Amino acid sequence: MLEVEKKSMKRRIKRSRDLRSLVEEMIAKWDSWPPELYFDIKHRILRGCHIDEMLFAKVTILSRSRTLYQSRTFHGIYTLHELFAAAIPDRNIELRICENVENEYQSEVSTSLRSSLRLLAEFGSVQTLDILEPLAFDNMPVHQVATIRNDMLNTSESAPEEVADLALQFDRISTSLKVKTYKELSRAVELIKCRNADPEHRFIAWSTI
Repeated sequence: MLEVEKKSMKRRIKRSRDLRSLVEEMIAKWDSWPPELYFDIKHRILRGCHIDEMLFAKVTILSRSRTLYQSRTFHGIYTLHELFAAAIPDRNIELRICENVENEYQSEVSTSLRSSLRLLAEFGSVQTLDILEPLAFDNMPVHQVATIRNDMLNTSESAPEEVADLALQFDRISTSLKVKTYKELSRAVELIKCRNADPEHRFIAWSTI
């Protein structure tokens, strides 16, 4: 980056009321972005200039800045997914994802349940078993009933799709989803047991910036 370009960018960072576009530009050019400009943006964020949660998480992941991470509480489940996949060194991220799995498993509506289970299956540590293993055990009878019902619904004759009973179609979809979700839960438990890893097994340390 040319010196005049750097001065222009510093001016924009200082005066801008909305850092979103500047932060997005920094993320896109991270490997060539001058450190002093990163610090200018970091200081503005820490002084209260708001950026949305996911963007904040992406800056935290790239910079590995403990100061940035500790300056904000992350709430969105997909933001937690990003932080967990990036091996941010905080064991509470994993536990919060597990708690969300437990809550969504009992809910009529789940938006992130299966993606959470896949993530835990790939990266989860043994601390997650305190939640996931009892959840699998408690829901085994429900899964067995759902499996039998799913087999019945998919082998029984029914009217063509265009005239089929909508309630039956919904029952097929929801029962199939319950079976698939339980299989994801069971798979996660088994893979985590095989891995037998502590929460810190894949943490990447904080940087000095």
